[in-house]
Amino acid sequence: MADFGDERSRIRLPREDSITDQRMVESMGSVSAESSGRRQHLFRGRRVTVRDLVNADLLEPGTVLVYDRPQIGETLQVTVTESGRLRLPDGRETASLSGAVRELSGKSVDGWYAWRTADADESLHSLRQRLLEQAAWAILDGENSNTEAREAARQDEFLQSAKKNAESGVSRRMSVRELIGIWGARGRDFGLNEKIYADLVNRGMTTEPDFRAVTLDDTVSVVLTTQMATDEAQALPVDDASGLLETPPQIEATVSDDEDAWDHGLTIGNLPSASREVCSITPDATMDEAITLMLTEDFSQLAVMTSPRELKGAVSWKSIAKARNANSDATLSAAIVKAEAVPYTADLIGMLPVIQRQEFVFVSGVDRSVTGIVTVADVVEVYGQMASPFFMIGRIDQSLRRIIEAAFSMKTITPLCDPDGLRDLNSYDQLTMGDYQRILENPDCWNDLGWPLHRKTFCARLERISKVRNNIMHFNNDPLPSDILSMLQNFIDLLKDYGNQQ
Repeated sequence: MADFGDERSRIRLPREDSITDQRMVESMGSVSAESSGRRQHLFRGRRVTVRDLVNADLLEPGTVLVYDRPQIGETLQVTVTESGRLRLPDGRETASLSGAVRELSGKSVDGWYAWRTADADESLHSLRQRLLEQAAWAILDGENSNTEAREAARQDEFLQSAKKNAESGVSRRMSVRELIGIWGARGRDFGLNEKIYADLVNRGMTTEPDFRAVTLDDTVSVVLTTQMATDEAQALPVDDASGLLETPPQIEATVSDDEDAWDHGLTIGNLPSASREVCSITPDATMDEAITLMLTEDFSQLAVMTSPRELKGAVSWKSIAKARNANSDATLSAAIVKAEAVPYTADLIGMLPVIQRQEFVFVSGVDRSVTGIVTVADVVEVYGQMASPFFMIGRIDQSLRRIIEAAFSMKTITPLCDPDGLRDLNSYDQLTMGDYQRILENPDCWNDLGWPLHRKTFCARLERISKVRNNIMHFNNDPLPSDILSMLQNFIDLLKDYGNQQ
């Protein structure tokens, strides 16, 4: 039992095996009133689980949870196990509250709000809030910790304010860029996405649309998870894609308490054109009207729509040519081809064959309205943006390997890069970016290079480039800022100038 202040703030901490970020456990300490401005939440950046409630003695093993569905006169039940899982009536188990609802009812709702304890009639969301409010805080020491504490305070202030706004019915609206900026970031990566998502979900919130599946400049609303799903209606039902040549893989966009992390790469919604206004014509428009609009706007295709949610098809230069070839007096209706809008959460990689064959796909947003169109040219552009830094990192890797191979023997670098011999390092081709750092951070090796440069400054830049490289290798959704590209090019030029001295 850990003591953190008076009786109202006492709680047994979750056991260490239930804490994802071990560093948070190692940094635990007692908290005084004076340190309240320098504290970080135990569950910051990690989703609370049912297991955490059990480990904190807020939920006893064997507790029966119930979920009432008064519309159909049904009450569902599950039982909490000692390991914090949920046992269904048929004996199966799941770790997810929302998953238990789906298994028993086929509905997508936020399980934290749906389930309540049968004996005390307390919702699981209420227990989660008690855990978050009473959980241990860690003192952050040192200058860097003060910076982290200020960032944490800013995030907490935003989350509390957004929660009040959402509860009042006036959701906070902001660009994704502004949202991630609250967490001190300019671009998204896997870790940041998980952190922001967890901080929101732990407070019963999410964004609409999902901030991970759209562009940095798209606007999202911070809403309550209860606003995303109801008992009798699925949240964000999957659009019918039967008209496509290949059914697009979907990303589950409903709020979930599942422990599995977001494991998807680029989505259709991550492309800027997916959220640009779509130019359209009505089915009763003339052929001349369509041709004139396509020429004046330099479009290769047009949407045929009767309303933002009623996509009737599309016309393209190809379909017009076919219609006119069959009948020189063909009307627009003869040139309309079938087209479906795919959800903005559709996986881009899985959609590539469809886009290649059809040359374009329309995109639908959260409310099923058509929000944009993604063409082959759009895909080429985004992959071009990703390829440039990829190849720049490759040039840096090749240059460093050539410099090290020219300056040092394997006998010199092996003790630095493979001291225990587990890697069986015997070739320069086996060296990684981390190996380059270990070699060049070594004062003796640096002196042997004879470069009139400051070692620590050079290695600090190499460390930053290594982080950029890791981000690129994980296929971050966002284009790198221009200053990062400039940094990479400057480093390439520096290695070229000094590497030629070897």
